[in-house]
Amino acid sequence: MATPPVFSVGQYNTAAYMNAIGLWKITPTSVTNGTITSDGDVTVTGGSSSVTLNGVFSTDYENYLILVNGIDCSLDDTVFKMTLGSTATNYYANFKYYKIGTGNGDLPQNNDTNWYVGITDTNNASNFYINIFSPFLSLRTTFNGGGWGYLSTFTTGGMLANTTSYTGFTFTLQGGTMSGGAIRVYGYKG
Repeated sequence: MATPPVFSVGQYNTAAYMNAIGLWKITPTSVTNGTITSDGDVTVTGGSSSVTLNGVFSTDYENYLILVNGIDCSLDDTVFKMTLGSTATNYYANFKYYKIGTGNGDLPQNNDTNWYVGITDTNNASNFYINIFSPFLSLRTTFNGGGWGYLSTFTTGGMLANTTSYTGFTFTLQGGTMSGGAIRVYGYKG
């Protein structure tokens, strides 16, 4: 295991040293159906069925963390779908969930038009994360994630079977609309 950095009070660290560690927040260059807040979060415009973040993937990072917190949806228990750029084919994934009182479920995706990445909740409680690997590089993009939606916990993961370079993504609801909350994107350094 790599040794994490240890900082001392008053210690001077070079920019190169500091820039080589941690997660770094990325502010999108533009958003469709949302607003960019002063701290770089994206808040979904009320009544939208999708939100697009542009200019988040670049040569600066190979891998990314996307956090979705507190989005309010008009319907419970439907899925968030994710597409990269305008690609609408070759998505492979498996979405597994456990719904309280109902049991387990499995939603495999084989050459689909998107990935299932979250579950909606009408009480500002659609919360999930996505680790996405190599979206900007000319390699197959892979991902994994998990979180909480209406009375359900879930995990998901898969790949996009192409070598296209992407700079942004879209979340679309399977049904209903969404508003508020926060979508945050971070680049992994190191």
